[in-house]
Amino acid sequence: MPVSDGALGESATTRPTAPEPVPLERVHAQLDAVRALPEIACSEAWSAACGAWWDDARDRRYRERTLETLLLTSEELAEWLARPLDQDALIAAHRHVTSMRAGVERDLSRRRLATGALRTTVVFADHRGGARTVFAPVEDVPAQVARMCDAAALLPDQPLVRAAWLGQGIGAIHPFIDANGGTSRFLASLALVRAHLPPLVLSVAQRNRTWIDALVDANTSHRVDLLALVIHDAIHQSLAATLLSGTGDPAAWDAHARQRAERWIEITDRRWRATVGAPLAATLAHEHLAGAPLGRAIARIVRRGLRPPVSPAPLGASWRLPAPAVHLDLVVAPLRGGPTTWNLVLLAGSVGDRGQLGAIHGGEPVVAMFVAPETEPDEIVHARFERWLATRLDQSSRGLALWT
Repeated sequence: MPVSDGALGESATTRPTAPEPVPLERVHAQLDAVRALPEIACSEAWSAACGAWWDDARDRRYRERTLETLLLTSEELAEWLARPLDQDALIAAHRHVTSMRAGVERDLSRRRLATGALRTTVVFADHRGGARTVFAPVEDVPAQVARMCDAAALLPDQPLVRAAWLGQGIGAIHPFIDANGGTSRFLASLALVRAHLPPLVLSVAQRNRTWIDALVDANTSHRVDLLALVIHDAIHQSLAATLLSGTGDPAAWDAHARQRAERWIEITDRRWRATVGAPLAATLAHEHLAGAPLGRAIARIVRRGLRPPVSPAPLGASWRLPAPAVHLDLVVAPLRGGPTTWNLVLLAGSVGDRGQLGAIHGGEPVVAMFVAPETEPDEIVHARFERWLATRLDQSSRGLALWT
């Protein structure tokens, strides 16, 4: 969604009114329904587990990854977290983001990295399909920023909702010529980090599709649930990557983790049979895996770009359709993040005995790994797993449809 400044052209379809931040009363009206979503309800358990991980002096991966992502020291982060949002803080955040971008952009000729003040020219964004959004007139920007900062102090304490509202609100006002998206994600990240959750880091697919689609929806419908779900997916990815990075304390299976793994295998069996449908479901061979067969399933998953841990030995299951050999492989493993054990689930479809032929679609905004701390309530984690699984199986079935 490129952003430009200057005179407006007449060829694009222009939105008649400039977007504004979602009104505070609409946020509170939606709050109960949003909190009931399992992807949002899990945040309390995640916050507690991540807070304990942040404070763990023996396992610094989570703290270091957060600081590296935000390009801040511990002292600078503490200052940001204690700072209320006002116009000066917004401009300071923009200055930090533009300095970050100046250090990583390969081609600065397409960027307008001016900072230090609110914009003094009109800006607009062109969308897929030819639509154009024209943002608030220059003379309205200071008042809109002031109202947004006042409303931010009255937001509910749900961190994903706060992050979603900040992402939408700053994007709706577009107070700067450039780097509005980066500024909104930085301030949304601070809302998450205050709750000990990872910063908001979007994949390329999320940034170009689900995040933009959710922003456009929020601008028109004044809903924040879709943005909150994208944020959940993003921090879900970050937690999985952090758990798989480096070396934490060794994890171990316990009765509760094994029960969860068995439940997830049962859910996957039921849903995969429904997805492939008759008559293929009648030929579907399903087995629990251990030893050499589990090793072959792990190898097929690795070919899809995922790398499960091997110690302690994961639990797994595989589903096979004959001629050609279409596999769906599931691996569940415990991982230690600070003092908490997390369960990691990897699921991938492939064709060929070694998974060498077919693959699921790539480049889609689908979270490839599922994680859950041991402290997340079962009723929430299983509902969340079912919703993640439905998306993952849909992607897998489309990727394998040519072969089946």
